[in-house]
Amino acid sequence: MVKKTLSFKKIRSLSHSPARQNPNQITGMNHKKSVRSSVQKKLGRIVGKLRLKNMTFFGHHGVCPEERELGQRFEVDVEMAYEMARAAASDRVGDAINYQTVYEAVQSVMTGEPVHLLEALASRIAETVMKRFPAQRAVVRVRKMHPPIPGFTGYAEVEVVRER
Repeated sequence: MVKKTLSFKKIRSLSHSPARQNPNQITGMNHKKSVRSSVQKKLGRIVGKLRLKNMTFFGHHGVCPEERELGQRFEVDVEMAYEMARAAASDRVGDAINYQTVYEAVQSVMTGEPVHLLEALASRIAETVMKRFPAQRAVVRVRKMHPPIPGFTGYAEVEVVRER
């Protein structure tokens, strides 16, 4: 099997080459499709994962009245698989999933309406990120750092997986 390698300059030039050939011919979405197809022809598909780990939030989620009244600390991990050939070639934030906006989406769920179960919380986060971002798959882990269980010093964690 022959392995083909491309230099960084060549990869970057792929994202700009269609516009350089005839800037009047390729505009808007056609330009984006043309860039995507030329990059994919040269690089193939690049499916990668974006991971945000140990995002910490204070929330009022839980079954016990004390948990809902006083609140507690939660940690969240989000892993999103998506096609990233275009972002790899262009080196532009606009072509990637911006992890700051992922954080903000998770934060809106975590600080929003309280729920009783970690399963409901993780499911809401997964639903939110799948709606807002072009991921083919999302894995969400939500941890309650100090569950109200006498003698238990660990954390409770739920994992939810969503796919398109």
